[in-house]
Amino acid sequence: MLQVYKFLSERNPLSSCNFLKVQCNSRVRGHCKKLVKNFARLDIRKFSFSHRVVKEWNSLPEWVVNSTSVHCFKVNIDKFFHKCGRI
Repeated sequence: MLQVYKFLSERNPLSSCNFLKVQCNSRVRGHCKKLVKNFARLDIRKFSFSHRVVKEWNSLPEWVVNSTSVHCFKVNIDKFFHKCGRI
């Protein structure tokens, strides 16, 4: 999740490429940085990083996704996972 945050907040040198696509529709529920999950027919694509993280990222609340820094994101995601019982 930390790497996805870095890609979307442009704190990563690879963020300029189209590695993860943000949904352009303004009518999305939750946060404004929802990712689009493309269709994958082959296993090599189904189990790739950019395909596996979409569902998990889209399930995060807005206060976690819109963190102001990497450190703040780490703290917020730990709070969220602890609250949900994932840790």
